[in-house]
Amino acid sequence: MKTWLKKFLYSLLAFVLFLLVWYGTVRINAKVYPVKIYELDLPVVQPQREDIQTLRVGAYNIAHGRGGQLGASNWQKRNRQELYQHLDQIASQIKTENLDVVILNEVDFCSAWSYHVNQAEYIACKVGYRYRLEQVNMDVAFPFYRFRFGNSMLSRYPIRHATFIKFPALSKKEDLLSGNHDGAYCEIDTPKGPVGFFPVHLEYRDESVRVMCVKKIHSLAKEMTLPVLAVGDFNSSLSGMPKSAYSKSGENAIYYLLDQGGFISYLQTPISKRQYTFPSQNPDRIIDWIMGKRIKRFSHPKTIPSDLSDHLMIVSEVTL
Repeated sequence: MKTWLKKFLYSLLAFVLFLLVWYGTVRINAKVYPVKIYELDLPVVQPQREDIQTLRVGAYNIAHGRGGQLGASNWQKRNRQELYQHLDQIASQIKTENLDVVILNEVDFCSAWSYHVNQAEYIACKVGYRYRLEQVNMDVAFPFYRFRFGNSMLSRYPIRHATFIKFPALSKKEDLLSGNHDGAYCEIDTPKGPVGFFPVHLEYRDESVRVMCVKKIHSLAKEMTLPVLAVGDFNSSLSGMPKSAYSKSGENAIYYLLDQGGFISYLQTPISKRQYTFPSQNPDRIIDWIMGKRIKRFSHPKTIPSDLSDHLMIVSEVTL
């Protein structure tokens, strides 16, 4: 074999090994540190309302900051400054609702398609949330290109006792190579006492997997004595509602939590199309939910019309 060809093959092998080591190191770290709590150097902001014994809770799948077009690519056509302007609009929408806690889904912590901007941190700073939880679902990296995103919880109250929840995966291979729609549990210290939270973004391709995930939430919640909330994008519509789906055994994830799990929903009947959450340009279903257990009631539910994401933000007050 010619000398130049040997050198080329050795260089190619070294480059491939370099890529594999880089990729493998990130995947290992993703498994070791899937959930973190951050505290920003911001003033503590008290709720601007009379009844601080209630919590104003929101859920918003921000679609990586790509906008409201259904099926659009995550790769930003806008430049970095335009992305910041878009995130400013999302932050403004959240701030207008005066939320104590908001769960964000499909939020980038460091992704090449959104200029490696930590969107959760940026929004937290803009709105004024001192406390932030980041739970990683997907984390893949090569030199200069990383894709790290998942769920975030922004709170005006301290976040404590964050733990990672490993949910069943649709594909074990996919879970190993890139990640899975997993979850977390944490508690926040409110003026009324501690409240448990499950930030949720479930698998979008299979109701059977979603049912297994909510059964795990139910199993964990029934062992607790605190009031608990499960909040986020469940990718499941209640049985009997538009676009509802069922597992192979005929179960529905949302119905299971409400019936077997003892949770109650933020929705008030009769349910109208104004409460549909997805897709934002022409909503035809409800897949984003705020649900609670051991709480007194939900009140003032809202679905916020917007084209900032392909999901609509939902809001409700929770009386503990």
